[in-house]
Formats: sequence, C-alpha cells, structure tokens
Amino acid sequence: MIKPKFFILIPVASVLMGLVSCESRKNTETIVESKTYIELPGPKEYLNAWSNNNEVVVHYLTEPDNLHPTNGNSLNRSEIFLYIHGALLKTDLRTGKIAPFMVKEMPSYSEDQLSLSFELRDDIRWDDGSEVTADDVIFTVMAAKNPLTNNASMKPYFDFVESVSADPGNKRKFSIRMKSVYIQNVALWADYPIIQESFYDKEKVLRNFSFADFNAPAFDLGKLKKGEVLQRWSDLFNGAEFGFDPQRISGLGPYKVSGWQQGQLVVLEKKANHWSDKSTEYSELSYPSKIIFKVDKDPVTLELALRKQEFDVSTSMPIRTLLKLKEDSVFNRNYHGVFVDIYGYTFIGLNLRPTEKSRARCLEERKVRKALALLTPVDDIIRVVNKNVNKRVNSPVAKMKSSCNLSLKLIPFDVKAANVLLDEAGWITRDNDGVRTKIVAGKKERLELELLYMSVIPDWKEMGLLISEGMAQAGVKLRLTGVDPGMWMEKGSSHDFDMIMGTWNTTALPEDYAQLWALESWKNNGLNFTGFGNDTTDALIHNISVTMNDHKRDSLEMKMQEMIYEEQAYIFLYGLVRRSAVHRRFEGAELYAERPGILYNVLRIAGSGVKSGVTP
Repeated sequence: MIKPKFFILIPVASVLMGLVSCESRKNTETIVESKTYIELPGPKEYLNAWSNNNEVVVHYLTEPDNLHPTNGNSLNRSEIFLYIHGALLKTDLRTGKIAPFMVKEMPSYSEDQLSLSFELRDDIRWDDGSEVTADDVIFTVMAAKNPLTNNASMKPYFDFVESVSADPGNKRKFSIRMKSVYIQNVALWADYPIIQESFYDKEKVLRNFSFADFNAPAFDLGKLKKGEVLQRWSDLFNGAEFGFDPQRISGLGPYKVSGWQQGQLVVLEKKANHWSDKSTEYSELSYPSKIIFKVDKDPVTLELALRKQEFDVSTSMPIRTLLKLKEDSVFNRNYHGVFVDIYGYTFIGLNLRPTEKSRARCLEERKVRKALALLTPVDDIIRVVNKNVNKRVNSPVAKMKSSCNLSLKLIPFDVKAANVLLDEAGWITRDNDGVRTKIVAGKKERLELELLYMSVIPDWKEMGLLISEGMAQAGVKLRLTGVDPGMWMEKGSSHDFDMIMGTWNTTALPEDYAQLWALESWKNNGLNFTGFGNDTTDALIHNISVTMNDHKRDSLEMKMQEMIYEEQAYIFLYGLVRRSAVHRRFEGAELYAERPGILYNVLRIAGSGVKSGVTP
C-alpha cells in the first residue's frame, strides 16, 4: 500500500519540464546539492531593482485540480494545503521525518501497536476562535471514511482505520484504532487536513452514524437508518463550492484562499490575529502577506518572466532553462539558481514474465538481463543528455535515506563482460546484420527487443539512441517506440512491453515495496510492470511493512534491494533533481529534498525587519 502523498506514480508535468533536452553548453561543472535541506544566504545588499512588496509570486505549471479538503489528487493541491490547513502530524522537511503538528507529541502505541493515542495542543484555534477538539478529528475521519464521499484516491487508506474515540475526561485527547500493524499507520496522519465539524457539518449529520456503519464490507445506503440524510449531506459536501469557492474553503492554517482566477492564479492571504502568530516553529511562520501561485506552462515565457523578475520562486523549470539562466550575470544577481537531489529515479524495467503477451522470451534469462544492464551507457547518458546534472543510482531507495543499500555497486558499461554473459546464455550465433541468434524450441530467435518510452519527453529518444548504440556493440538490436503517457501506463500495467523507460517519485518517508515489487501488483495489473517477485520476496515485503523498528526495517530493506539488484528487474539510470530559482531579495529561504522543495511562508524581505504578515 503506497499512499498518493508518499509515492507519486508518474509525475508527468515535472518529467516533461524537467527532462527536456539541453542545448550545447559550456563544459562547466554543475553543482547539485545532495542534502535533506540547504539554507540559502540572504543578500549582502538590497538592490534598487528589487521589489520590496511583501508578497511571494510562485511559478506553477498547472493549477490544483481543486482545494476540496478530501476530494482531490494533485500535488499542487497538497502543497497549498500546507498553508491553509493543519494536520495532526507533519513531514519535517528539514529532516524528512514525521513530527508533531496539531498534537503535543508523537502518538503513543498500545501494546498490540494498533491504537495510537494523541493529545491536541492547547493553543490551536479555528478561525471563529473556537477550540480544536477530538470531535473535529472524529468528524474528519468519518468524512473520509463515508462511502459517499468522492475521495477515491484516499479511500483505500482510510479503510485501514477502524475507529477514532475521544477521551471522555479530556476533549483534546483521543485514540485512533487501526485494523492492522503497518509502517505507514502514523504517516497517514502527516499533512492530512483536519477540518472543522461546525463549518462543514453544521447540523452534525455524521454523528448519526458509527464507524461500524462505514466499515461494513457491504455498505447499503437503503438499509442504513437515516440513509437519505447521509445522501443529502454527502451531495452537499462533495459539491464543487467546497473545492473552488474561497468562502467555502476553511482550515487551520495561517493563510486563507482570497482569490482564484481559473487557469491563471490562486491567491493566499495572511489571516489577521491567527493563533500561529506567536509560534517560532519554522513551518508555522507566515512572513509574506500574500502567496500567489501563478500558472505559466511555457518554458520560453517562463525564462522571460524570470529575466523580468516577475516570479519570486520556480521549482519546476526545465533543466536547460536553469542552465541557460545561470550563465546570465543579471539572473545570478537576482536569483539563486540551485539543483537539488530529490527522492525519485529514472529506470528501465525489464519484462521478467514476457510469455503472457508474447514478448521477448530472452528476458526470462537472468544472464541476458544482466548483459543488457552492462550495455546501457548510463554515464554517457548523464554526461551527454543531462549535462552531468543527475547522479547515478543503484536501487529504488535514495542515498539520502538510511535504508539505502550502499554496498550495491554501480553497473559499468562493459561490452566484453556482456558478450561473455550472452555467450553463456547460448546467444552465440549471429545473423548477417550482426544480431545474435539462438535456437529456442526448434526455432531461431533473434536477440531483438523493443524499448518503450514517452514520446513527449524529447530527451528520452536521445537516451534510447545511446542505449541502442551501446547494445548493438554486443549484437543486441533495440527498437525504440515512443508513446503518449496514457499509452505508456496502459502498456506497462498490462505487461505489453519488452523494456520500458520511466520515472518514479518517492519521498523521505518509510518505503513500501508492495506496489512496485509485490507479485500481487503484477497479477492485478498494478505498478509491478516487470513481474518481479516470488513467495520469498513477498514475505520480505510483508515483514518490511509491519516492522516498526527503524534499524531492523533498514536491514530488511537492504536485503530487498539486494534481491531486486540480483534479479535485474530494473536497470537503474539516475536520480531526479529539482530545478529551483529563488529571488535573492528574501532571507530565510530553505530548499528541501522532500516535496514540495521549499516553504514560502518562511521567506522574509531581507533587512526589512518585516514581521509576520506585515507589509513594509
């Protein structure tokens, strides 16, 4: 089980903008930060050309799908929620660990590790001045578990919640009971918005129902007492106004949505006299009076806008754009231009069970798969295509995490070693064009494969050509097939490919290997495209998911990575980077490896002594 906020299946927009091919550049070294977070220095002097407007204008590629508290999927929505909502726990972006937010401390576990006990902070208040209580938490979870709530992306994860119960002696204390032990039982409550019962359910409709009602395996609205009342409330709650009307969007955060011009920008405005005004916690600060998220999908106009200082921050520009801008002394005078390693990687998946769709049977042979890895010129790809911005990886786990198995060696480009493996696998004879052949079941087969990639990413065709040239040196013919992202996903999940090139985004939170590596995910046409897995690896995946001790889980994860490495289900290419431009007029800026990569609430105009939310 991998939550959407923990593991993004394929971040198409960021991939398209971030992996666009680079033009020929000066052969200068590009520095890429590889830390969980870095602090950007403030300016030595405040230039006359800089605005002193206490607003932050943020570049977005796309607007959020909506700002409904439960019903939505986009990353931009989740990022904006950091400023308009509060959650029981948060991801500490500096450390990549989970930390308390609305609660006094991290939850305590029951002896069976199924119940989590929390106590809310005393200082947090809703916008109407009322206290936050356990009733709000219960309402939030009931709204998420309600079978009629249109929150398809999160519904499966709230199915793991059995109940929430308030402490009768303390309205700020409560316990959450989970149905099974799982490493991400705590992570579910990080950054998930707690919403106010009296705002979203003035008539307290959901109090007419129990967790048992919503946990029923065969939910039948017709048999439910007051079912028609639940239907009416759900229709209202699912309505578009709670996702788009600023007057109907309410949360605990220090900012409120004050405007939304569809397709253009979303404006957040600092609330007056907010409970967080006295906080010194960096994630609860609110220096800018406004945060404006402005959409610009065109890298050309984005470059021009940055030259004109029309954006304060961008974290989603193409690599080529940032490289080009960093050669401009005027840009460097106005902006920090920084590449930061993030949690994610680019890979080539190999079909380990090819006969299902009559694909290349040679991929069943481990020696062939290992030879293909030896024939993939990863270093050349990084140098030629990515201009040395990305770093090689050898596992699905980022090197910044303690669970990364650093003992796994990077696979070199080695034609001689690949030839030995292919000979040992019986691919000895060759056709006139130099392609290796082998007699299989009485029939001659050629060592010919198809590499599937997304055609909307220009770099990937160039990468494919380099890979094809490398493999040809050992008698392997590679056909390149570009498809749109939808077809890419369809082909991958239906296992209709030989080799497939793609990108996965992960996070700093504990890894769950089930979605990509459990055999069930292959059988159910999930994201285990390759067919990796057996009873042994599935058992290890289960043990990882229920091991709560970090040190013990790290050891299990390293063993899992070793199995993936030995089986050569993936050819790991390189880790992902975030491309950031942050205006130098601010001090206090920090960049993080974890999403979203930066917090805008901490940006304060340098030297102004500006206080939270006050325009200088």
